[in-house]
This record gives sequence, C-alpha cells and structure tokens, in this order.
Amino acid sequence: METSLDLNNEKAVQHYLQNHKQIFSCKLNANKYNIDLALFQKTHLIGWGEIKARNIRSDKYDSYIIDVGKIARAKQYTELTGTHFTLFVLFTDVLMSWTLFPETDMTGYNCIYQSSSQRGTSEPQEQPCFHIPINEFYPLIETTKITF
Repeated sequence: METSLDLNNEKAVQHYLQNHKQIFSCKLNANKYNIDLALFQKTHLIGWGEIKARNIRSDKYDSYIIDVGKIARAKQYTELTGTHFTLFVLFTDVLMSWTLFPETDMTGYNCIYQSSSQRGTSEPQEQPCFHIPINEFYPLIETTKITF
C-alpha cells in the first residue's frame, strides 16, 4: 500500500519527467499491472516505469535491491511492446534511473532471498530479489532541484 509520501514522491518524479523530458506518465492500477507507470511522448507509448524512493544517499550501497516479480512483469511488458522499462529511484541526493530493454539478459544479475526486515520496507512478504549495481544507474537531477 502506498503512503502519502510515496504518492508525493511519484508526483514529483512525474512532474520532472513531463517538464524536463517531455514524457507524460500515466499512473497504472497496481493490482492489474504491478508497475507504476506507462510512459508516453504525446500519445505514443515509449515505455514503462516504476518509481521508488529511499531515505539514503545513492552512494550508501553498491547495489539497489528490487523484487524479481517486479522485473519479471517489466520484462513481459517490454518484450510485448518492444519498448523499455525504467526504474526511477529518488535517493536523498539524486534522482537516478536504470533501464531494462527487451533484450536485457537478467541472468547475470545476483538474485538473492530477502525478507522484508532485511530490505527495510514495510512489505510483509519474503521474496527473491535482484541486486542491480548502482554504477548501472544514470543520475538525472539532484534531489534538491526537484519540485515536491
């Protein structure tokens, strides 16, 4: 379940995408799609997106952890539509992005078991997770320059 802070962070990132990248994002029903956004330029679908926020600096850890199910769903959508999936992570210092393309091979990524207490989230389930190296993320804008 998303908190009001989660929704505010999503709106801030959506605002940045629209004003700085001319990308319109459509909030999706989480129960139906299992990802946050469909990304459009004008009326043309250009990709899919997920927005996460972490209360840490981007350089605190060597990797970002995300559940395998989220990536599996994103991979399905990219292959089905021939577009990409972008994971946007709003750290305390910078908004960063990581892109998954239809041809991206995830077999080289470290996949581990994580409980919700290990991940520091309130999500109740335990699940397998991918570690995505932070050096594969692209910095978009300093967090202080984003309008909340």
